[in-house]
Amino acid sequence: MSFLGFLSSTTYCFTDYDVNVVLIPKKTNQLRLPFVFSGRDKETGEIKRYTYFSNTTKSITNARIYLQSIKEFQSESVVDNYEKVLFMQMAPTAKKPMADKVFVTPVVRLSIDLCEELLSKLERSTVSDDVKFAISEWVLTFNEHSFSHLIKTCSKKRESIEKGRMEELIALQNKRVQEIFNSESVKLVGRGLNRLIRDKKGYEIQVALLNCYNVRTLTRIIRDINLLYYKNYNQYRLEEKHIAEIIGFSETDKDVQIIGDAILTYSTVFFERKEQKE
Repeated sequence: MSFLGFLSSTTYCFTDYDVNVVLIPKKTNQLRLPFVFSGRDKETGEIKRYTYFSNTTKSITNARIYLQSIKEFQSESVVDNYEKVLFMQMAPTAKKPMADKVFVTPVVRLSIDLCEELLSKLERSTVSDDVKFAISEWVLTFNEHSFSHLIKTCSKKRESIEKGRMEELIALQNKRVQEIFNSESVKLVGRGLNRLIRDKKGYEIQVALLNCYNVRTLTRIIRDINLLYYKNYNQYRLEEKHIAEIIGFSETDKDVQIIGDAILTYSTVFFERKEQKE
């Protein structure tokens, strides 16, 4: 009976690994099946469940299952009933699969819109595999390191994230990340660099930000943005108070990296849809 209960409440998939996914309840005693991949048979019209995926990896598949499950739970208003998602992976071998890794990911209140945005990037063939792996890493860990990696990867691969979704991603980070990302001075320098990059002027600065890990490098980058902006548009982008605020955030090397990620976000990742005039 325990085995039958397990089978009825687990999502099984096979990619480069065998993967079983189970939901851990919090405020309910109801076992709930996570998202399963399915489609309609063209000949019979019957709904068929898909378990095998040949051109993907376990991390992308796991992220898709997680996001689809959260999306469905949000639409049904039952997301608070579940605490974690348990992933069990088995490595294929010549005889029988070997236990590889077991991990849990917390159930996070991602909006339906954010789930759809991330899923579209995971499922589109035009999106770089590097971006897909970075999204999957963040979805399955929700930590500061994976968020930084996501921002850098999107910047390098020119993958943009819409304003509302980016703001939600920022709101899910810790207070220090939110403080730096929401700084008007940081936004100011980031949007200034965005203008330079659009005019084919700021690529070297973008590369420098991808490798910015100490306050000396950060100070030089901000100075270079200001000077390059003046050279091209005959005005400085930043006043002394803006520079002082940005440098004031850099109490540790980790803070410097967060500042670099924030500038990259507003210069190369963040975009705002223009409202259509009636």
